[in-house]
Amino acid sequence: MKALRRLASSEQARRLVEILFSRGLSTLSSFLLLYVASRVLTLPDYGLYVFLFSAGSALGLFIGLGRPMLLIKHLRGGDTCTSAHNRALLRASLLWVGGAGAAILAFGGVLYMTAPELPSPYNALYLTAGFAAIYAVSELLQAYFRVRENFWLALVPRENLWRPLAAAVLVAGVVLGISWSGRTAFVAVSLALLVSIAVQVVVFLRQSSGVWTLSRATELRGRLRAWRREGAFFWAHTGFAAAAAYLETVLIGVVIGLEAAAFFFLVTRLTMLLNLPSVAVETFGMPRLSEKLRRNDRAGAQQLAVTYSFVTFTLALLGSVVLLAIAPYVLVLFDPSFSGNFDVLAVMAASVVAHAFFGVGTGMLLLAGGERYYLIFRTLLFVPYVGCLVVSGQLFGLIGVAVTSLAFVLIENVIALEWCVRKRGIDLRASTFVTRRFRVSRSAGPPR
Repeated sequence: MKALRRLASSEQARRLVEILFSRGLSTLSSFLLLYVASRVLTLPDYGLYVFLFSAGSALGLFIGLGRPMLLIKHLRGGDTCTSAHNRALLRASLLWVGGAGAAILAFGGVLYMTAPELPSPYNALYLTAGFAAIYAVSELLQAYFRVRENFWLALVPRENLWRPLAAAVLVAGVVLGISWSGRTAFVAVSLALLVSIAVQVVVFLRQSSGVWTLSRATELRGRLRAWRREGAFFWAHTGFAAAAAYLETVLIGVVIGLEAAAFFFLVTRLTMLLNLPSVAVETFGMPRLSEKLRRNDRAGAQQLAVTYSFVTFTLALLGSVVLLAIAPYVLVLFDPSFSGNFDVLAVMAASVVAHAFFGVGTGMLLLAGGERYYLIFRTLLFVPYVGCLVVSGQLFGLIGVAVTSLAFVLIENVIALEWCVRKRGIDLRASTFVTRRFRVSRSAGPPR
């Protein structure tokens, strides 16, 4: 309990509360945008909007090429952007993400030209290219400002400003007599994201004006090669993360239908409320865990990791009780037919609670040098994962997809836990926070 009291009274706690508040507002604004979209669009158009948003977000994460995670792990927050190390890392990251953004925009142009030959909803996929490019830039900027510990600038533009602005645009359009379709609503949301991150871009450009100065230092060239290799691993992991976050919704749209995809997307957003503590801890804690690992402070990393796991698991478990109590009333607000799939929401909530039990498990594995090991397992699991999603969706509908998702969440976290315990001696489970303190109290014996 001493660790919890120290955490609660520290500067870290204040920043953690700020991040949790920002992430909470982000989730609420996400519901606001979803609700507004469900009101201004017909159900088929709403399903198309959700399909495009999911595909665009997944592409945006993918074309980030793992560079946001590379910045979190290697950018030195205490140094300026013009230090040799930071300059080389930022310049390389900007070039890679810029090249990927240009490539996805060119691919979008090809999709646009072939759109008349494609069936719905694939004939609208070209719209996701622009959104993906903007989203990838926003991910890189978030990572940069997180390392700088400027959490308000890291989170507010995309997490707190973007969605309310997009919702306001949709409502204003209706007032002005605009008839929104799934395509035009998605374009409006994409432009709102571009406007929202403009302040991040301006501040970043001002702080990083010297990153284009080249350095001929031999050790930096060696680091660049290492960063390319490591970035490739992070890229692959980001691809799997994007699949985990959005592939289920996309596959539901393809296999079951766009209306089912719209419901499942709403459920994932509802269960994000339970994931808020985990997201806040990752935003705040990952740079600190990375610093502990760089200093080879295993005991410090263990203490931080299990404290974070205990906090996130406890809050997620309590939140799930509240969510399951109010969810039937919330689902009806979006569409009366959604209330018939309450069991899907319950399983998805269990999935988030299970993930919270392992805390920063998968993230810790990546920071601690297990990216190659984890990539091998994720690659081996990916084809069975997709196959199980398709088969379970066809045979059992949405509940089959939800159960499959829960099973693979458990498998991935157990794999990460096993590596962290075996290679680093760090147990990430929330229960470890309690058992460690129980052992300490027993060894101390009764007071004399």
